[in-house]
Amino acid sequence: MLAAGTRLAGDRDEAVALYTESLELNRRLGDTRMVAIELHNLGHVELHRGNLDAAERRFADRARLHNPDDLYEAAMTHLNQAALAFVRGDSGHAAELLRRTDSTLDNTGIVLDPDDAFEVAWLSNRLDASPADEGPRLRQSSRPLWCVRPAPTCCLYRQRADHTPATQAVPGGSRS
Repeated sequence: MLAAGTRLAGDRDEAVALYTESLELNRRLGDTRMVAIELHNLGHVELHRGNLDAAERRFADRARLHNPDDLYEAAMTHLNQAALAFVRGDSGHAAELLRRTDSTLDNTGIVLDPDDAFEVAWLSNRLDASPADEGPRLRQSSRPLWCVRPAPTCCLYRQRADHTPATQAVPGGSRS
C-alpha cells in the first residue's frame, strides 16, 4: 500500500525502492502471485521514468508468472502490452489492447485497484489525445475507473462520455 501511494503521489524513485523491497520479500516467501503483481507495478513505474528496457523486462518476467485463469491478471497483461505499444508509437495496437482490458473488466465486473486504474486512465487519456487516424476513442465504459476497495460506494472517479470525472471524492468523505 505504501508503494502504491508513493507511486500515485509521483515519487517514482521511492516507489521503485518500495516495490523492489516487496518483490524481494515475496520471492523469499515464494508468493508467485505477489511477485507477478510487483513486477507489473515496477514495469509501469519504469515506463513513467522513461526506462523502456527495464519496463519490458519487468513485464516479460511478470508474463512468465501470471495465472492465465485469473481475469484481473489477464486484463493487466493487456494493459501492460498496451502501454508498451503506446510508448513504441503504435497507438492503434495500444487502443485495441486497451479495449481488451476494458472488455475483460466490464464483462467480469472487476473494479481496478487505484494504481491500476491510474494506468488505464493515463493511457486512455494519451490515446484520446492522439490524432484520430492513430486510434479510436476508448472510454465508452460506464465502469468506475478508480475505486478504493472494499466499499462499492467509494468510487473516486467515474468516467463520463467527455472523459472527465463525474464524481470526485474530496477529503472528509463528501463528494463534489
